[in-house]
Amino acid sequence: MNNSISEVRNRDFIRVKRNKKEGQIRCVTTSITFKDKDTKQMVMYVPSLELSAYGDTTENAKKMLEFQVNEFLLHLLKMPNKAQKITLLDLGWTQGKFAHKEYSNSYVDVAGTLTDFNIEDGTPIHVEQQELVAA
Repeated sequence: MNNSISEVRNRDFIRVKRNKKEGQIRCVTTSITFKDKDTKQMVMYVPSLELSAYGDTTENAKKMLEFQVNEFLLHLLKMPNKAQKITLLDLGWTQGKFAHKEYSNSYVDVAGTLTDFNIEDGTPIHVEQQELVAA
């Protein structure tokens, strides 16, 4: 793994905007894509949210992951502020000191995280950032 992975991971964040009638969550996370050894499915994993998705193709896995992340963010948005904070802290997010509605997630060892998965030998591992907004 190269240094660019840690640089990308350091930019993961969640921003929560709420008023009495509505709310919005903007999320930028890093996903890791690889091929499962047994199922031959493409897997996309977001370590900072502990969410994964799969599909016959990378595009199908990405659609499934976007759906799952969106559902998670909508669920998070419906939570009371205290429960929302606890959920994010449990996932390893840190609340901003001055911007209390902003959370960041520090670097996760991508190679270490991937040791828990059944990755097909020789499969290229792709790391990218995704931005999603749920309202």
